[in-house]
Amino acid sequence: MPLLWLAVPGREDRAYLERNIIALLSAMTGGSERASPSWLGHQAVNPAIARSGLWNVKCVDERYSPEVLVRFAAHVGEPWPR
Repeated sequence: MPLLWLAVPGREDRAYLERNIIALLSAMTGGSERASPSWLGHQAVNPAIARSGLWNVKCVDERYSPEVLVRFAAHVGEPWPR
C-alpha cells in the first residue's frame, strides 16, 4: 500500500480525514484491500486488527463519508509545511 504525507492544517480537519480514511480502508467496512495470509496482524491479540487488516483499531468499524475523498483531494499536492 502506498504512503502519502499530507499537509493538513487544523486539528478538526486532520481528525476528520484520519477517522474517515481509516474507515474507508478497513476490511470490516468493505475496504477493498485485504491483508495477505502471512500478515503478522492475523496473530494480534486484538481481534479488530485481524478483522480490519489495519494495525490502528480506532474507527475501523465506522462508515466513512464519501465527502472525505473531496476533502482529501484538496490537500494532495499542498506544500509541506504551509
